[in-house]
Amino acid sequence: MKALLLFLSLVLLSGCVTCETTRPAVSGQVVNAANHAPLAESCLTFTSSPDLYFTDAQGRFAIPARYGFRFYPIIFPVDYFPRHTLSVQKKGYLTREIPILGTARQRGLLIELRSVPLRP
Repeated sequence: MKALLLFLSLVLLSGCVTCETTRPAVSGQVVNAANHAPLAESCLTFTSSPDLYFTDAQGRFAIPARYGFRFYPIIFPVDYFPRHTLSVQKKGYLTREIPILGTARQRGLLIELRSVPLRP
């Protein structure tokens, strides 16, 4: 029993707690791919977050960063490089998913949405 408690305490103590970006800061503009007209009221969200953001009348958006704590056990292999996916949606346009790597601020993204082809 003592050996089991010693083993469990060593496992629980062999980790690292870090403060990391759970959602990176991203800003930019959403435009029509055909004519580069700004797309107002486009919906943006990260797949890891329930928060919704919308573009303004000029198609511009700014999503602030969010931070949180995470526990990494050292005894298991862990990928420490954060990956996020930004999903952009607008009625009448194809949904676009953009990978955002790392924690650095992404500024000036130009996101082009293609319209849904009409079927005869």
